[in-house]
Amino acid sequence: MMSEATPLHLGARQEAMQILDWVESRENCILRVALRIGVVALITFFVPIIEEYIFRELNWISAVSGEGIARTAGRIGGNGLFFGAVHLSPFQQGSNISIFLATAVLGVFYALMREISGGRLVSTVAHMAHNSVVTLGYYKLID
Repeated sequence: MMSEATPLHLGARQEAMQILDWVESRENCILRVALRIGVVALITFFVPIIEEYIFRELNWISAVSGEGIARTAGRIGGNGLFFGAVHLSPFQQGSNISIFLATAVLGVFYALMREISGGRLVSTVAHMAHNSVVTLGYYKLID
């Protein structure tokens, strides 16, 4: 198991890492494989869909009044800050500042995608790709 946070894990939720650790501690091989598949599906598919809906749809609609570039910059920046803040955890190993900055940058990146594309599909696919890399990286590092 991992004893310290690595750059690959910046932005990953501590709860997800605890779930992955619990899955790896199961002695029954078939159960462990089934749980791995379920956790990977949850982290790489369902969580990004839900988070993108919350952050880039519900929050997007209600964020920042005004016009033009100021409104767009406020929505994108505010979205990034909110995304970073929500991903903080008092139980996170490593620096919460690093995790906040990493997830805030990701939030800005996803918000830019939302703004440019006009919808959530592109940001959702990027979010899924990021979560896939983190999850698969976790398994590669512990095997």
